[in-house]
Amino acid sequence: LFLTLASLYRFWKCTSDVPLDDLGLGDATVPPSGHGKRDFWYPRSRIHKDLQSAVAIDPAMEVFGLQFGEGNVCEFSASDNILTLSQGSLPDKDELPNISSLHEQHSGYLKFNANDGFSVRFTSAENRVFESYAELKHNVKAEYEDERQQVAIGSRSNMDPVIFDLYNSLRLIEQFGQRLEKFVYLASTNRTSSTSIELVMGQGNSTYIQGFDFVGPLDWCECQNLLRCPNGTISGQGSKNLHECTSTKNEVLHRISLLPPADNVTTQPPSTVKGTVDESTTLKLNPFDVAILTLDQSMLPHNLTYGDHYEIAIYDGCKPCPIRYQCKNPDRQDEGQQSTCVYPPKEGQMDVLNECLKRHRKKVCLRSDGSYEDVEICKSFEEDARNGIADSNDHTFVIFSEPDLDKCLSRPYFCSDTSWNFLSFRRLCQDTQDDGNLSPIYDCLDVHRWQTYSQWRNKICCSQAPEFRGMNSCQSDSVCVDDPLIEKTIRQKLIGVFELEHGYIPPTEQPKGTLLMNASLQEEIDHDHPFDLFNKYANAQNILPHNRYKPESSQTWVTAPGCCGCRRHSMPAFFTSKPHVSGFPDDKHQIIQLTISAISKVDLTVVVELTSGIFYSDFSDYFGAMDKTILSVHSPRRFAEDSEATWLAVIEQSSFDKLSLDLPLNLPINVLKDEGIRTMENQFFVDAILRQGIFIGERSFDLETANNNDISTALLHSTSDPIDAVLEEDRWWPHDFLALPYLPFFSSCDGYDSHISMSRLLEDHPDCKGVNYDQTVPTKEYAFLGKHPVSDTCLGVVLHCSHEEEVREARKNLRWFETPPGSTLFHITRDAVETNQFMPSSEDEEWGRTSALDEMRRNHHLIPVTIDKEMGGYRHAIPRKVRLELKYYQVSKGKKRLVEAKLYFDELCTTQQPDQFGGSTNILDMMQERGIMPCAVDINGIIKSQRYDLEIQYYPLGWFDLLNRFEFGGLVYFVFFTLAGLTICSMGGFVYGINRGLTKLRHPPQFMGSSLIKLVSWPQIEGATLAVIPYMTTVLIIHSLFSDSTFTFSGVHRDWSQGGRVGDKEQIENAMGRLGSAFIVLGFYTVYRATLRLIPAANVNRVDVDQDKNSNSGLTAKRAYFIWIGLVVEAMLMCLWEFSYSDVFRNNIYRFKVIFQLCQMLLDLLTSHVMGDRLLAAPLLVSIQMAELLVTIGARNFVEFTLSFLVEVSLLVVQRLFLYPLIKKILTMWPRWKMLANQTFGGKGLTRQ
Repeated sequence: LFLTLASLYRFWKCTSDVPLDDLGLGDATVPPSGHGKRDFWYPRSRIHKDLQSAVAIDPAMEVFGLQFGEGNVCEFSASDNILTLSQGSLPDKDELPNISSLHEQHSGYLKFNANDGFSVRFTSAENRVFESYAELKHNVKAEYEDERQQVAIGSRSNMDPVIFDLYNSLRLIEQFGQRLEKFVYLASTNRTSSTSIELVMGQGNSTYIQGFDFVGPLDWCECQNLLRCPNGTISGQGSKNLHECTSTKNEVLHRISLLPPADNVTTQPPSTVKGTVDESTTLKLNPFDVAILTLDQSMLPHNLTYGDHYEIAIYDGCKPCPIRYQCKNPDRQDEGQQSTCVYPPKEGQMDVLNECLKRHRKKVCLRSDGSYEDVEICKSFEEDARNGIADSNDHTFVIFSEPDLDKCLSRPYFCSDTSWNFLSFRRLCQDTQDDGNLSPIYDCLDVHRWQTYSQWRNKICCSQAPEFRGMNSCQSDSVCVDDPLIEKTIRQKLIGVFELEHGYIPPTEQPKGTLLMNASLQEEIDHDHPFDLFNKYANAQNILPHNRYKPESSQTWVTAPGCCGCRRHSMPAFFTSKPHVSGFPDDKHQIIQLTISAISKVDLTVVVELTSGIFYSDFSDYFGAMDKTILSVHSPRRFAEDSEATWLAVIEQSSFDKLSLDLPLNLPINVLKDEGIRTMENQFFVDAILRQGIFIGERSFDLETANNNDISTALLHSTSDPIDAVLEEDRWWPHDFLALPYLPFFSSCDGYDSHISMSRLLEDHPDCKGVNYDQTVPTKEYAFLGKHPVSDTCLGVVLHCSHEEEVREARKNLRWFETPPGSTLFHITRDAVETNQFMPSSEDEEWGRTSALDEMRRNHHLIPVTIDKEMGGYRHAIPRKVRLELKYYQVSKGKKRLVEAKLYFDELCTTQQPDQFGGSTNILDMMQERGIMPCAVDINGIIKSQRYDLEIQYYPLGWFDLLNRFEFGGLVYFVFFTLAGLTICSMGGFVYGINRGLTKLRHPPQFMGSSLIKLVSWPQIEGATLAVIPYMTTVLIIHSLFSDSTFTFSGVHRDWSQGGRVGDKEQIENAMGRLGSAFIVLGFYTVYRATLRLIPAANVNRVDVDQDKNSNSGLTAKRAYFIWIGLVVEAMLMCLWEFSYSDVFRNNIYRFKVIFQLCQMLLDLLTSHVMGDRLLAAPLLVSIQMAELLVTIGARNFVEFTLSFLVEVSLLVVQRLFLYPLIKKILTMWPRWKMLANQTFGGKGLTRQ
């Protein structure tokens, strides 16, 4: 059809004097009445021959602007490399099949004479000559309609192929005019294919055969291919229309980058030719970075469906396979086998590499001796030669281009891992022979080959090989005799040995190695397989040719990873779901925002890929402009000075085990798409944000314009992940803790989806108020009356989220929103963590589980995120409002330190259905007692919505709040504790002064303070020191022996019923248990030794044995009695300590301090009375006082501690000044009061007895 169309088109260009048909809007036919107006509705669809013929169709169209050409053209240019409608010779009839309509023309249809007419094969059996294009068109249409009617009534079996080609050629000309030149053309090629043709070019004896193939779409001239499904699609048997062709989804037909191009850079969409690789820029992210890519798909063609026709793909650290490659499905490969291709085969992959080598070349410069020279120096010399500065006849170097092998080998042209030995582009040499003639051109490597061959030949000639029997083959200097017979013997009988040993056949003559100084011959640009022009070497150091028979002797130079190993990263649930929306086949025809959160250094390729050939043009037209995306990257910058550090959330296995808590549904899990395997994510997370939350990530996007799309407004929130895909069992833990750069538990949130980056939330949320670095006012430790800090705040920031859990489902474990009040859900690092602390520093570590993070845990540098004691969770209830409160300390202008984190659950409703829908009456009654009513349900009793609001409260604390929470350094508290001590001393001095001034004694006693200090202080210091040294030594020894169970008793279970290997968790539990047991034993031993010292045996010589036995028995009983009383007192104090942690104590601390003081007095009297010895009661009284001191020291904050201490001292003063004297007086007067009571109430007086 092409040749017929080309001849008719040239005839039309030369002879047509009538305008093109006035075609209609709906189809390419002339309407029965009126004007078709096709040029109005499709102004660029066709180009008329000239303005006169364009206006002649419809004069009213002239004002709208018409496309027209230069008028009649009867001469056309010749070309050997391209054949178009207006360029290149057309062949004669003898060189074509009989069905061709071309006749012999000596000009090759390059020159027309309007007076000679146009000879054409009209039908298969008839030739005609036409004077004009109008006459030809009229007759062809008439014949076509006549034959069509004959086929319809059955008088003909089919249309005549010649008239069919003529008619369709005329239709194309009438429909597109001169615009056809851009659509239909052939280019010269040396390959044969199903669409290529071979034409005889030239004239006379100078003819040659030249191949041509279609460059434009085949549907213009290869109509027989129109009934096939487009690329990448397939249809079932009996399919009748294009829409029954479905995508195979196993090959990519077109790939366009979604990363916006750099400013002032004009980009073109990549080619769709097979083998095209992705050369787009990549997105480089560091750990904690979050890339926000906003993609506008609101105007995407309606039928272009995600998943069926195109997909968004993200590749990390690699480039995907070229266009049209088909990788073998991983589940069909053997375990351990490399990923391979179904298509193309290895030969086809090499063809793609050769095409790359043809397109990409680099300049090199060689000196005449074969050595390299810098290209710029050579160019400078050439410039000097042109300017007459240097000698133009000096041919000491040659500049030419060679295939850029490094560039092409770095591209993913091969499906599986492919290795190459060292390769170097061959160099051509040509010598001047002794007779003055030039030798044939040869590879310069033959010089080295000849040298190797000469050495081998000398060795073989002098080895007395049986082939040289009877010949004098070796000279005295161990050199082979120069004898043609010997050379012939070697070439015929022994050359195979050389080839096997060295891998090549040597040249027959010794080459001189004169470099050929001809750039075009060195380049050999027209070579079909440029890769074959490279020589293989054994290694890159010693240039030895590669031996194909001994490949193991060569070193690998380059190994390119197979492109089939480069796989798409898993995408969020939004992209795997495909709900139908009114007017659309999916819900992707809207603005979509992708957030890519990196947890490692990544180099990402972000592209959109076409998988169905039905939408080639729609896909290219929409995404090819590369103007549908906006990219921004967030990096933490406000938590630490000059560092991309951030707070991390830490989840610990022990916390989940203690609470029997389900794991979060936003764990770092990656699901491999093809295999369906769930693995730990080690690179990055991808989240999908829809219109409701897009403004959070990209405030500059024109949402109002994009939201004019008719897509349903119901698709406003994030899509929840399927519960089976995100719920992990308790045994999931890869380590006993995991640090995350995002908030656990909170998922399916607008603007963030499943991973709420803490730094991005607190730094970039539009409702947060950030303060510039220069305007930030930190809180200084010593600024007692300083300003309130001025820093970043997020007050009342609300995120709309959804419970992804099956809230109505009964679970053995608690869900996070059911965590009881006062529990710790997770932790957040106190200080910002840098990337080098987060990323592994050795093979034994993993991200988020490093030794640096473990050290933070062990040093208690984590802040617990606790559930409020009044607003916690309950089973069978979900909160509709969750508040996360983060209070921090602005240490310096650029550094923040977290102080407190709390969670509040509010507006709880029970997930139990109401009574009328069969809900549990007991649970509903229990919930009603707590003020929790059932959640709103629909007519079927199903909860209407699982949405909840997550409110963020984030603000800095003032100086007093930080002081109260012990956030300052030790010097600050030393000063305040000193002031508290001085206050106590002042109180004591004040009380002493009052008593001294108001005493009635005429001679009051002298103040003995200094003497008492000397008497009390030094003995205590000396005694405590002597006691602590051996005791601490023992404690350290015990700790070193039992703190690590792998050192002692590593394989021993703590329970005899257990067997098998001792796990890591059990090792830790064993170590703690054995350490605690050892300390208990040490405590009992200390009590025993102290009892022996406090109650010593009498050192008296006794004669009476029985009396001695009685004495020892009494001593043992006294010691046992003392130990028993001591244990009872310790048990009471333990109860006191446990009670001091309760809310009842904390809310009434000062009342209980008064009660404890009164109880202490009673215990003092009781122990003294029970023990019968004041000395033995003293240690017990000291224990009681120490317990009260520990209760005071364990205060929640500094103010509570200070007030408790002052209250305790005040009570002690009252006790010593008033209560003790009162009790002493009561005890003194008690016998008298008792006697008087007996006299008064007993009726009998006292006697002398």
